[in-house]
Amino acid sequence: MIVRWTAGALADLISIENYQRLHWPASRAAFEQRLSAIERRIAEFPFSAPRVTQRSSVRVVAFPDFLYRLFYSGDSDGINVLAIRHTSRRSQFE
Repeated sequence: MIVRWTAGALADLISIENYQRLHWPASRAAFEQRLSAIERRIAEFPFSAPRVTQRSSVRVVAFPDFLYRLFYSGDSDGINVLAIRHTSRRSQFE
């Protein structure tokens, strides 16, 4: 399946990258590898992640070793990444 990023999710990713570049530059490569692995997983197995309780059409994937969660929804046209949030922040999808 095709993985598409919404404008909001791209803004989240840019914000995360900017923060990491300033405060945790050594973690950038590992974060990017984890993100790529998650993208491959949801493209191949779009229904493998648990649904968000409050929004059954949204699924969530945790980033192992990082305190982030990726929220996405899927349909016959592909996967839409909706947001990436730090676990300390509440998401609109929860």
